Amino acid sequence: MPRRQEKPSPAQENFEHLLFPEGQRAGLSPSSKEGEPAQSLVRESLPALPEHLPIYGVKLVRTGTIARGEQRSRMNGPAEVAALLWRYFQDTDREHFAALLLDTKNQLIGITTVSVGDLSSALVHPREVFKPAILSNAASVILAHNHPSGDPQPSPEDVATTRRLQEAGQILGIEVLDHVVIGDASRWASLREKGLM
Repeated sequence: MPRRQEKPSPAQENFEHLLFPEGQRAGLSPSSKEGEPAQSLVRESLPALPEHLPIYGVKLVRTGTIARGEQRSRMNGPAEVAALLWRYFQDTDREHFAALLLDTKNQLIGITTVSVGDLSSALVHPREVFKPAILSNAASVILAHNHPSGDPQPSPEDVATTRRLQEAGQILGIEVLDHVVIGDASRWASLREKGLM
């Protein structure tokens, strides 16, 4: 009984066009069965191709702004970082983890919230930290998060997360300059100054 020929999808026809230039499409391959077009044999061995394949583009989107007042755009130390982030983290009742994106001259490009957690922790993954840094062409980042308890003393988990992100940054060529923990009443702590990174 002759095998029923299924109509090829447009994706398969385009693929066959690459394998069989116009002069050969109607011909037979030396290894094809008698009377069976070569392209039909190829079609049987090809995986099913989707009719519509998604095309993705990646871009950076600005979601807001924060007033800097007299704050200089160059980040010269953790005190300047803390002064900026007190406004950014104000009125938050949960732990927020953010990254400051800097250019090659330590000029501030922008701030991004990496994750929002609960009262005592926030889940942080290197992918989410460095994605906006890559998209904004940042040369380096400063990590920061708040402690809703008000005590800025870094926890062992803060130190471990920082070192993990430092390693990821080294691979990507984006340096992690510091990790600043924001407390209350103008209190803050720099892991760089404490020798923890």
